[in-house]
Amino acid sequence: MVQSVRVRSSSADTAFDLWLQRGLQQVFADVAQEPIPDEILALINPAPKV
Repeated sequence: MVQSVRVRSSSADTAFDLWLQRGLQQVFADVAQEPIPDEILALINPAPKV
């Protein structure tokens, strides 16, 4: 039987998580706003089978 352990994060962990999230958003915001190329969309949403 596996027991899950819930660990509370310290304020330092919370501060680091916030810093990391904001940093990643700042770095990748422009990329995330770009349209997805049609070739990739075709892989994600293949044409319906007839």
